Amino acid sequence: MVDDKILSKNILGAFYLPQLVFCVNEAFLTISTSSAHATVGEACKTMNMLGVADHAVGRRDYANIVGGEEFASDFTKILLTVEGFESLVEFIQCEHTKELKSGIMSLGRQIADVRQLLGSPDAAAAQEELDELILARRAAMSAFQSRYREMSQSRNIEEFLSTINLEIVKAKAMFLAHSDPFEKKRALLFEYAHTMGHGVEAFMNGLYHKARCAGLQFEDAIKQHGQFVGMAVVWAGKMSSDLGHLNAEGFTLHQSFVYLFNRFGGFDFSPLRRLCDELGVGEEEFCEGVLQVVRRDNKRGYTECSDCAKSVDQLVMRRPGQMLRSEDPNAELRYLVEVDEAWQREVLLMAFKGEFDQKADIRAGELSFVGQTEEREAPTSSCVAQHIWQCVRDLYEEDLKTTALEDFIFGECEDDESPAEVESDSEWTETGGSANSSVESNLCDRAGKDSHVRGVLDFDDKTGTSYGNFVRKVSLR
Repeated sequence: MVDDKILSKNILGAFYLPQLVFCVNEAFLTISTSSAHATVGEACKTMNMLGVADHAVGRRDYANIVGGEEFASDFTKILLTVEGFESLVEFIQCEHTKELKSGIMSLGRQIADVRQLLGSPDAAAAQEELDELILARRAAMSAFQSRYREMSQSRNIEEFLSTINLEIVKAKAMFLAHSDPFEKKRALLFEYAHTMGHGVEAFMNGLYHKARCAGLQFEDAIKQHGQFVGMAVVWAGKMSSDLGHLNAEGFTLHQSFVYLFNRFGGFDFSPLRRLCDELGVGEEEFCEGVLQVVRRDNKRGYTECSDCAKSVDQLVMRRPGQMLRSEDPNAELRYLVEVDEAWQREVLLMAFKGEFDQKADIRAGELSFVGQTEEREAPTSSCVAQHIWQCVRDLYEEDLKTTALEDFIFGECEDDESPAEVESDSEWTETGGSANSSVESNLCDRAGKDSHVRGVLDFDDKTGTSYGNFVRKVSLR
């Protein structure tokens, strides 16, 4: 930091796997809604980068993580606890909750003041007052806890807090326990969506300082680290989609993780835009200010950019749980890829204009994203969450079939068989072509490296057939 301006974040850092993790969920009842959204923002990053890591396909995605299977999990199960998250936010925002919390905090300040008098000549009177205040605070805290425990939604809140805390710890342990305990190689993956997230966080902290000096009210614009990360998850998804790495349903599901948890607008840019407008900060100043921080991002030290207009980032490809890998052998294990700064600037401009301020809904049976002012058509957020979760599982099952076919075909071609021999020993069935386009695409990508497999997939002109219309009959279990 120089002159109250954050120039860079995470230049150095290390994480250590704890021997024991325990959590008292009721300790989270006094957090702010910003903190609740920040936790979910980091979780959306984790769900998109690891997906269903305990699925057969997920284990294959991260087979390079030594000992990773020990802690692998279906991290997307966090989605299914969305109603607990929303109940927690509603509890925090409730006026009665705020009143009780304010009373407890007031008593705490009084206790601190009275304790300063214990060494004075009036120590005896101070001690008597202190004892009364401590009893009053205990009663107030008991009333606060009772109100929570009497809520019908308290069980949902407990489930949300228990699930998200457990899954986040397991995700860290998956990488840190054996493979990369100092978060310097593979575990840098946890910085997914942090490149631009850090940039906006640093720039906005500078604006918070300016607003404070100008005497402006800006509480609504204050966002925490995890919220900036959650916002940047959506930006990274858009950038990956524009580059052709993340398309169709995979892109929609990637974005939906954040939008599912955005019913209260915790990941909207609009409050930040209002503060920018008050301070006279336009889109160009905003973008350049963010990119100045991005240019100092710690990940740039792990791989060399080809020119000054390039940056280093991380991107999801095809579906949640599959990260794009760099062609740079030094960066490959770190999932770092080179991107044009212009691509980052484009999504930042979209964010500044509020184009990502959306929430998830189900409309006509399809996953949809709508503006905050629109009424949700789905009866509950759980309905939306269940739909998203099942769609993610379906993509994994589709990939499992592709993987099985790949292994089956490539297993046939490991020997020096001719394409004709493989063809003659195989049984093929018509499929209609386009229905297997994703399988065909994956196989053809792999087939391009093997002449035997090309022979199997393409056949010759005499047969008039291609893999687009025929697949080998194989039992997938």
